[in-house]
Amino acid sequence: MKTKNKTGGYIIRGSAVAVLLFLALAALTSAFNLVDSSSSLPVPYASSPKRVSTSPGDVAVDVDSNTIKKLRASDGTVLWSASVVNDSALAVDPVDLGVYTGHGSHGFGRPGTVYKYAADGTLAWRNSIAVDGFCNFYYVSYAAVDATTANTGVVWTQSGCFGGIAKTTRDTGEQQWSVFTNDIGRASIDPVSGEIYDVTNAGPQYNYDTLYSASADGTMVSSTTSCESYSDLNPADEMLYRGGDTRSSGCGLILYQLDKSNLCCPNWSLNLSGQISSFDALAVQPWSGGYIYVASVSSSKIVVVDPATRTVVRNFITRAAPNYIAVNPINGNVYITDGASHFVYAYSPTGALVWTSPDLGGAAGSIAAPRVVTSRLGNISSRAFVQTGENVMIGGFIVQGTQPKRVIIRAIGPELTQYGVPNALANPTLELHDGSGALIASNDNWQRTIIGGIIAREQVHDIQNSGHAPGDPRESAIIADLPAGNYTAIVRGVNNMTGVGLVEVYDLNLDASSLLGNISTRAVVQTDDNVMIGGFIVQGTGSKRVIVRAIGPELSQYGVPNTLPDPTLELHDGSGALIASNDNWQTTVIGGIITASQVRDIQASGHAPRDPRESAIIATLPPGNYTAIVRARSIIVGVALVEVYDLD
Repeated sequence: MKTKNKTGGYIIRGSAVAVLLFLALAALTSAFNLVDSSSSLPVPYASSPKRVSTSPGDVAVDVDSNTIKKLRASDGTVLWSASVVNDSALAVDPVDLGVYTGHGSHGFGRPGTVYKYAADGTLAWRNSIAVDGFCNFYYVSYAAVDATTANTGVVWTQSGCFGGIAKTTRDTGEQQWSVFTNDIGRASIDPVSGEIYDVTNAGPQYNYDTLYSASADGTMVSSTTSCESYSDLNPADEMLYRGGDTRSSGCGLILYQLDKSNLCCPNWSLNLSGQISSFDALAVQPWSGGYIYVASVSSSKIVVVDPATRTVVRNFITRAAPNYIAVNPINGNVYITDGASHFVYAYSPTGALVWTSPDLGGAAGSIAAPRVVTSRLGNISSRAFVQTGENVMIGGFIVQGTQPKRVIIRAIGPELTQYGVPNALANPTLELHDGSGALIASNDNWQRTIIGGIIAREQVHDIQNSGHAPGDPRESAIIADLPAGNYTAIVRGVNNMTGVGLVEVYDLNLDASSLLGNISTRAVVQTDDNVMIGGFIVQGTGSKRVIVRAIGPELSQYGVPNTLPDPTLELHDGSGALIASNDNWQTTVIGGIITASQVRDIQASGHAPRDPRESAIIATLPPGNYTAIVRARSIIVGVALVEVYDLD
């Protein structure tokens, strides 16, 4: 019996007689040399490089199962095209933005061939993969990338002629291990441990109904009973989600959440039958609070589920039936194809059509974007002694991207006392200025909204619902939807009060087409508890390369009085441990995470301080919370600036 599957191949199954027939055919094929049994690999057609893919949001698409195209995230422009026959396996490397695809032997007992194309569309490598069983890799149906764990690699899976999992290296395609399974879909990979999860999809006539899990090195493989479905692991909450497949053994129109440590029993389920009439694909947005995207072909609809609240937050109709979907991991845009038309469609997380690709010259089928972005700078905060006049606290940040960024900005004072901070600012006020210096919003006491500028209505309810309401009614907060640009938050004391204050910026909309960018804070640096402290978060699953700077003397050229003449810099991790320090950037302090001179790297970064007395540290930081502390080298105090720049 043969049943067409979603990869365009066939599910080949039947009785024991049929299996014997297949074996006999394989023997005849070998005897008459109908299939070349040499070890040489098929050579793909030449690629046609155009432009280098530079954004993790750029999307790869298979056209007619014989061409791979890479499209630009911002507008759908074709960056490059490579002609290669494939079985619709497609994955994008989140680190080097290369594209992986593969083609089965389409002959019994023969290995499959896998390929990697570099970010510029040139062929990086091709290699073979094999798995035990008479089918071997008859089809190479799916691909997934592990780029973040100690056992990085590419996971290839087969559906259509029994199943199998094989893992190859990312740099050469050399096979590391393989295991025989029943028909399975696209693998989900834990970005921390490298654990692999996959669900069977052969259909009710075979009753495989199995959820597999395999260790990153392939030494441990286990299975548990599961309805057949599509599945995906959400890096945001580290939970596995499954659903779809309306056949009798399928999960139907129900979305399930499973704990990785207890795969037998769902944590919860959400019936989507009131929203959709078919459940045909599943994808996640892999940031904190990551939403689940469910695609319905028969309804031509995307349903967006918030796993934290177990509710449908929105749904939207798509121009083409979403047979294949992928999610831009940077901004949450959803890419769809229907497997028949010649176009890729990009939708914003709110359902607005962002772009339609040019005619791709054939049926646009499977589609892929990086499923994990390795790192990004997240929420930011700075603590310093707030004085008057020129010596108030000024926090700067940048919004980058094509869509507005929704943030909450807070000025905190009284609640610092519960953390043992002396001389807390008793009543802080907050101003928000745009890049031109214009005042666009202000607040004094967050429970009373000040209407004006970009603030058009009462915000108290929104602040309460944000999860970031200040702990004291005298503290201030503003929620703002900010287009791309530079912004400044100024914290002052009511009636010229002075004291230690905290300015913070939290990202409230992680699925918008925008990012919080480089950050800085200017304030008076004193001694003891009144030094300046800048906090930031590295989010994601991989490391982030940053430069942290402590600036003092060069501020005088911008008219800032009483600058700190010789600032020093410390970098602490989330536990409070000192991991790096500097005093004068042209002299590297070896220790902690700093193992070699950084002077040349700082000069090459484009962010070298202009005065040799100023300090800088370049660090490659894993996900976590970090604190940069600026002190005076002596008892001299003055105005200084602490900055964090993203170098990736």
